[in-house]
Amino acid sequence: MCKKQLFFIIAAFLLLFVSSASSIKADTNCSSLENDTCKNLSPQEKESCYSNVYSVCVKKIDSYVSQIKAFNSSIELTNFKISQTEQQIGNLTNEIASISGKIDNLESSLTTLSNVLIERIIASYKNSVHNNLGLLLFNSSKLYDLLVNLRYLQIVQRNDQKILFIVETTKINYTEQKQLREQKKQEQEQLQNKLAAQKVYLDQQKKDKEAFLAITRNNAEEYKKRYDEAIAELQALKSIQAGGGNVVSVGPVKTGDTIGYMISGNSACSSGTHLHFEVQKNGSVVDPSAYLKNTSYSYDYDTSLISDRISPNGSWDWPVND
Repeated sequence: MCKKQLFFIIAAFLLLFVSSASSIKADTNCSSLENDTCKNLSPQEKESCYSNVYSVCVKKIDSYVSQIKAFNSSIELTNFKISQTEQQIGNLTNEIASISGKIDNLESSLTTLSNVLIERIIASYKNSVHNNLGLLLFNSSKLYDLLVNLRYLQIVQRNDQKILFIVETTKINYTEQKQLREQKKQEQEQLQNKLAAQKVYLDQQKKDKEAFLAITRNNAEEYKKRYDEAIAELQALKSIQAGGGNVVSVGPVKTGDTIGYMISGNSACSSGTHLHFEVQKNGSVVDPSAYLKNTSYSYDYDTSLISDRISPNGSWDWPVND
């Protein structure tokens, strides 16, 4: 038996062929493969079952077109909002640069005006009006000269007042511009945070869109693969019925009856000569390991490639001779 690769599905009544009229419980929701209701069916049922499920998966993907459009619209809207936010940030950056330029100019003007004002204050302190008036009276030989000098002092005082007003106005403007710049910087920071959140949301939208179809798409591909395997398995059985093997009887048999011979060639996951059986209990296919006697066997290929290993521990004799 170690030289003949066997694909065993042992039957309680050792039925070689199961009627294709049996009911098929297809997973019409194309849900997770953990809920695969086709895997324990007979080959004929598997073919139809996996075909139906695959069709359901494909139709389900097609039905998502409108929902995918909604995802795309939402993503486009988020992209538009991101563009708006980036534009607002750009505008604020320009405003802040302009305000900073004004502040630099005001700071320079304020420094110059303050220096002039300080010089005038010092000069006024040293030369009070009374002292100036005494000097004028002492130095003026004519009344005309006195009036001219008094007029000059008045002009100087008015200029001092004007300088003081300009200094105060400049200081107020300077303070307001600094406050405005700080406000714009806060707005810019808020927009930067908003932009970061929008980009995170955009990434999540894209992930949601991909995840939306991922499970169904993967299931569709896997069900198609299983459908192909079921077809290959069914074709192997049909080849026996058509003459690839000799069928002695169809129905209940007793121990020792010959029901068929090994067929050559590959089908499903087999890689050599094999024969198909199955175990059914109350009309449902069950694992034969609980019924067959333990025995030794080996594989002629890499066992790491085999996902379903059998561990028989029952009392039935194996229905095959090496």
